[in-house]
Parts: sequence; C-alpha cells; structure tokens
Amino acid sequence: MAKRVKENAAGAGDIDTRQRLLDAMIALAETSGVASVTLEAVSAHAGVSKGGLLHYFPNKAALLEAMVEEIVRRYYDRIAARVGQGPEPEDAVARAYVATSANLGPGTKLWTAVLTASLLQPSLLEILRDRSRQLWAEGMKQTDNVDAAVAWLAADGLWLSEMLGLYEVTPELRAAVTARLAELTAQ
Repeated sequence: MAKRVKENAAGAGDIDTRQRLLDAMIALAETSGVASVTLEAVSAHAGVSKGGLLHYFPNKAALLEAMVEEIVRRYYDRIAARVGQGPEPEDAVARAYVATSANLGPGTKLWTAVLTASLLQPSLLEILRDRSRQLWAEGMKQTDNVDAAVAWLAADGLWLSEMLGLYEVTPELRAAVTARLAELTAQ
C-alpha cells in the first residue's frame, strides 16, 4: 500500500507535529468514534492549524491510514517486546501474542477504531492482515504446539468478543481464561 502521508525529515518539529496530530486522531477516535472525527477536531485537539494538519495528512483518508498503521505498530511492538521473556524459545512468539492479546482490556476501544476505519476504508484492513499474517507465519514456523495455536486463536476471540460486547464475562472467569491460555502456550 502506497503511503499517502507526507513526512518531512527536515527537523524534529515536523516529526513532533505529525505525531501530535496522530495522537489527537487516536484519542478522538477512541472517545468519539472514527466516523465522527473531523479534521477540524483533530487540528484543534493537537493545537495545530488545519493547514498544518493538511501538510501532513492531505485528507481524512490519509489520516485514517496513518492512525491504523500507528495502532497496529504499537500493538505489534508490544508483542515484540514480550518475545524472549519465556523459557521456550520455540513458542515465544505465540506466548507473546497470547499474553498481549488476552490483556488488551481497555485497548479494545483502539481496535474498535481500527475496525471502524476499515469499514469506512476497506483497504485499511490490509495493514492489519499483513502484520498478522507475518506474525502468525513466524510464530507457527517456530512451533508444532497445537495448544499454542489454539491459545492464539482463542485470545483473538476473547478480545474480539469484548470489543463487540458479545458476552458478559466476569472478571474471575476472564482471569481464569487468560491463565489457561498462558498455560497452553507454555506446554
């Protein structure tokens, strides 16, 4: 997917401004929902003129793309930080994925923003698909542990069901489920 976002490497101020705009978009999407966020609201929240915003993101589509890329990057950075923290290197990626996914909690609002943005702009789902497929391939080539694959897929189900509000899961049951998923990746 071609980048539609202008990035100016001239100075740190440019990077800081771009990041402030992106952080503002993420914050507004998390609280108000992606569909209701306007360029004006993002620029006001970031303390940047609308013209300044348009320098980095020429339209809402470009801002949505950058938002999805940023949320996905942050998520996969959290997973990468957990790889290598366990005893079995062959299951490290699966274990890190399960631990990160099963503990999203309030982070599911960000994923609601990602999925909503993908409904508004279907090509954005490819950003998540590409990263997910890469990680799955890496994680599954390192292990033949079927339990790790089951835990991985169940962790996805857990955060998706929480995001969509499908089930009433007590905190005690949720804790027991996440503990069991961790056990499955450690066998």
